[in-house]
Amino acid sequence: MFENIGGKIKSLAKVICWIGIIASIIGAIAIWAAGDRWNPTFLPGLLTLVVGCLGSWLGSFFTYGLGELIESTQQNAYTNTQILEHLRKNGESGKSSSKSDPSPAPTPSYFSRPHTTSSGTTSGWRCKQCDTLNAATSLYCKDCGTSR
Repeated sequence: MFENIGGKIKSLAKVICWIGIIASIIGAIAIWAAGDRWNPTFLPGLLTLVVGCLGSWLGSFFTYGLGELIESTQQNAYTNTQILEHLRKNGESGKSSSKSDPSPAPTPSYFSRPHTTSSGTTSGWRCKQCDTLNAATSLYCKDCGTSR
């Protein structure tokens, strides 16, 4: 029931928008039908039509945006889980044996790829502990986590 809740909220926003537009059209027609020569209803019917449709359309933006926010949050949570698994896998094999070293977890390789220049040479720095080539912008070795 709660699977793909972001997609369901976005669908609900579309349905509510269309219901509001249809209700505005019906309301405007009802107002116009109630008018006579002494009670002109063209302007109130037109305002009901325009303001109702526009209000329904703009109001659905917030509901649709909530659905988008939920979907992107779920995607971010999945991506963070994948990154954490990658860090745990690489962290176990590449950590030094020193327990007192408070070095941060190694950066995944897809975040710190070395920059390749147009001539084909790679810029960056080599780790003093494991000799891995790291991106020039990374502060820690992508394999063992040693600081620059």
